[in-house]
Amino acid sequence: MEELRHIGQWNNYYEVWTFYINSLIYYSNSKNQALREVQQMFADAMDRQETYGMGIAYYTMGNVYLNMNNLDESAKAYEKGLQQLLQLTPMPIYTSEVFSYLGDVLNEQHKYDKLQELSIQWKDFLNRFIDENPKLDAEHQNLLWFYYDIACAQAAIGQNRLDDAEQTLAHAKELFGNEKSYEGMEWLLTLANLRLKQNRFAEALELNTRRLCMIMPGEDKGIYLVVASQRAEILSRLDRFEESSNLYR
Repeated sequence: MEELRHIGQWNNYYEVWTFYINSLIYYSNSKNQALREVQQMFADAMDRQETYGMGIAYYTMGNVYLNMNNLDESAKAYEKGLQQLLQLTPMPIYTSEVFSYLGDVLNEQHKYDKLQELSIQWKDFLNRFIDENPKLDAEHQNLLWFYYDIACAQAAIGQNRLDDAEQTLAHAKELFGNEKSYEGMEWLLTLANLRLKQNRFAEALELNTRRLCMIMPGEDKGIYLVVASQRAEILSRLDRFEESSNLYR
């Protein structure tokens, strides 16, 4: 980092700093240290008036708060990160990730109207980003649009616009190849939520079972809890209360 700072390679400088902070979050489980570090990173970028640095500092701050289960502060940080990154031309690829993480947080908070508003801004960003990057291959473009579709579907499910959610998820299915990919697993969960909202409980359970069978030993416990929580709700709606309660033991 010192060499990058010395030669003024500020984008790379803040990216390396971000990698270090992520290592504190995900490998050392030093969340408080990560928070102190990202606050220092933001202060450094602010002193230099480096928009890119401030943007990814806010993005990284959002990740730190998210791993602390502080959704309110996480959402605020992601929103501020977007404000910075959307000022830049060309727009950094990190911007797409911030949209995706913010969308997940808003969905978790059940702020579906705000998620729908975000999707409008997100779509505008994607169109501009793809125009700025004409060499972006079709697979990468599909990946970007997939997460946008998932957010749109989540908002529609929460707002009870179930026909819209159905159409959006049908389109999202065309954007990934393998159900066992990360995108396929995300799609299964979202479609199961739609079937649950439609009172199609047997179909919801089948979708959840397919996702549950993909959980590998040693996988993040948070992922299991999301799948298990969905399964418990479905089983309860099927009046299978004992099976539902056993998931929490």
